[in-house]
Amino acid sequence: MTVGTGGPWLFRKEGLVLGPVTAEQLVQQLYAGELDGQTPISRVGEGRFRLLGEVDTFRKDVARAAIRAKVRAELSAEAETRARTRARRVGLFAGGTLVAALLSFLAGRWLALDNPFKNPASAAFRGLDVQLDNVRISPAKVQDAQGDMVESPYVAPPSARKPVERPVAADPAQPPKPTSPAVAAAQPAPRPAERRGADSPDADGLQTGQFDRNSINLVVAAYKKTLHGCLVAEVEKRPGLAAKIPIEFVIGNDGKVNKVWVDHPSFQGGSLPECLLRELRKWPFKPYPGEQATVSLSFKIGQ
Repeated sequence: MTVGTGGPWLFRKEGLVLGPVTAEQLVQQLYAGELDGQTPISRVGEGRFRLLGEVDTFRKDVARAAIRAKVRAELSAEAETRARTRARRVGLFAGGTLVAALLSFLAGRWLALDNPFKNPASAAFRGLDVQLDNVRISPAKVQDAQGDMVESPYVAPPSARKPVERPVAADPAQPPKPTSPAVAAAQPAPRPAERRGADSPDADGLQTGQFDRNSINLVVAAYKKTLHGCLVAEVEKRPGLAAKIPIEFVIGNDGKVNKVWVDHPSFQGGSLPECLLRELRKWPFKPYPGEQATVSLSFKIGQ
């Protein structure tokens, strides 16, 4: 510090005139970075302000303070760069750890389900298949009074029923009216009994199915693999299992599967029907009127 004995001093900072301070106090603020060479200063009573760096008393201290400020700025920038680099490395490490954990989970899942050297059931699972040529679509069945499964007819609502025209019985007391040959020739000949179509109601309001078989087959073909997960669990419970498992499910008029049957003595109860129903309810069948459709298909497990 090469400060002389001149003073006291006033200085301007942020539009305010501050002081008086001694020359030593000005230099301390200069080295602290609170003032610089562009700070206006004036001796008390002088009435004229000059830049701090232009006053001979402070010229050397201004130069030294500038060097120190530059060094501090470089050190601060270097520290900030190191901090960013450290944060980037931590982020990369965390991301790598997450990816490694995910890969480890997937590898463990594969080893548990598909590793033929560790799990004898996986070889059977690779033979799993949905036999689409066995798909059969028919009207839903219900249990009758004798306990037999019969097709459940759809009863059309009253608004959809057609009135039944029944012939009026002739009054035996009244003789038939004679019909002239001209009137008889104008009347149409009686038509033979027509066969009801696939979707037409009969006299009692009963109506056959109106479900679209082709649409149902397309959904089954597109979503059949979503049922494989249900069979994986059963294969895990019975290593070396080889069987054909027929199932049936009913598609409600809202397009949602509401019932599932597994036609195999080992799988009629337990978790398999519940798992199949849970997955089948996700299949996007179209809503339809009329009788509910039953879909029959089969799984083949094992070679």
